[in-house]
Amino acid sequence: MARLSLLVPALVVLLAGASAAQIPAASQGAISVTYTPPLLGRTTTLTVAAPPLTDFIVVTDALPGAIGIPPYGTLFLGGSPALNVEFSSFAGPVGPIGIDGQAQFPFTIPANPALTGLVLFLQAFGTDAASPSGFSFSNAVSYVVAAPDSYVPTGNGMAEGRAFHRLAPLPDGGQLVVGGGDGQFLLPVASSTCERFDPYLRLFGPAPAMTHARTLHRVTALLDGRILVTGGSDTGGVGQGTAEIFDPVTQSWSAPIPMNAVRIGHTATLLADGRVLCSGGAASFVLNPPTSTNYLPIFQSAQNSAEIFDPATNQFTPLPAMSEKRMGHAATRLPSGKVLLTGGIRDGFLLFGTGAPLYALTSELFDPVTNAFTTAASPTISRVVHSQNVLPDGTVLMLGGAGGTLVVSVGSSEIYDETNDTWTPGPPLPAGQTLALHEVTPLPDGRLYVSGGAVGAVGSFSALPAAYLYDVAQGFTTLAPLDLPRLAHAAFLTREGVLLVGGADDGSPSVARSSAVHWAGP
Repeated sequence: MARLSLLVPALVVLLAGASAAQIPAASQGAISVTYTPPLLGRTTTLTVAAPPLTDFIVVTDALPGAIGIPPYGTLFLGGSPALNVEFSSFAGPVGPIGIDGQAQFPFTIPANPALTGLVLFLQAFGTDAASPSGFSFSNAVSYVVAAPDSYVPTGNGMAEGRAFHRLAPLPDGGQLVVGGGDGQFLLPVASSTCERFDPYLRLFGPAPAMTHARTLHRVTALLDGRILVTGGSDTGGVGQGTAEIFDPVTQSWSAPIPMNAVRIGHTATLLADGRVLCSGGAASFVLNPPTSTNYLPIFQSAQNSAEIFDPATNQFTPLPAMSEKRMGHAATRLPSGKVLLTGGIRDGFLLFGTGAPLYALTSELFDPVTNAFTTAASPTISRVVHSQNVLPDGTVLMLGGAGGTLVVSVGSSEIYDETNDTWTPGPPLPAGQTLALHEVTPLPDGRLYVSGGAVGAVGSFSALPAAYLYDVAQGFTTLAPLDLPRLAHAAFLTREGVLLVGGADDGSPSVARSSAVHWAGP
């Protein structure tokens, strides 16, 4: 036991002369750490998991680092004066890991607003019978203190403003930010650049650029860890009929992969078997002249074609057509494995000399076993750029979007039941609010976090700072507003809440945001 107790001060001594290493998403050995959201005035719980009777210490620091300590592994703490041993079973007072394989430490965060935004970096070190040295380091985690239902900015913003960009999770726990534009929907400006968000450092950094600039594209995380980017628009609305793949191992993009159609504003849905269904979309977003408010050419370029990507061959295969042409529609994989497709614009017509949309009022199901589409019950309201999410009971909530002759934002919702093939009215947004181009992030407890979006009509959308929480039993609850209005932003779930990335503040040119903000759960 004397040898074990000596290791605690030895960790501090070994901080000098360290070599840098990449921060791992997973443990370096048998021990790992997790935590619940650290909210002001609430109790958070730190959990150390390891084989029973493992001795361990937990160390925190105000600064990150990458300090190689052979032969034990790497300490990802900065070795600042704030370095502190929080818990230790080597010399007490806590005991080793219990029979259930974990030790839990609940503690209350003081309800002190001055602590808002405090970031701490944390790691554990313990005995490890499977390690040649007999010891190993855990994964490294960081957490930020925040008030419930509040927003904390990240340590930096992106290198460029982005709207209509996409995110995809990386195998190391980071997020890849892909392409996007300046926030204009009908005269897009596209980017080929990408960035990486590091969840430990809470910083954005550079990532390799795509071979083509893309906005209004789709990004899909494949089951093998690669990231597939499909279609989209170049600057000015010229469509892309190619895909490309990012390999996080080689940190490189593949050569363009031909698709069977140009697709802008399409859907790309990961199937349970690892293939990706790409459906619909517009063939062109070009307006002539570029300042035209006659959107008929875009409406009339909607497509009913679909194709499927096979990651085993890196090729697309055409499928039988959908029952309707669709662009700006929604697609959701159901618990059965089938894909529900709803809404979108199918065509257009001239009304008083300008273009008006015709909507796809039907819904349909794609069966990955037969590779065929079948019609399903029709919703009651036509929608485009709406959201769909599977609820805990397996039904699907369809929310918001835009509809009508002027493509105006709506605030209603409908719920689809696959078992009975029925749609029923869902609760409306509070206070008559409407929204389109919003983000919906499923939370671990089954509720949905709805953020931002647009209000108004296409061509003159204005961004919203609104946020809501959807609960099956209670409907929608209004949350604290966002830090800034954001539409066509991106969002992803974190251990502490949801990170909102970029977005535009209205539909005008050159207004895309580079900032990102973290929402702490309620």
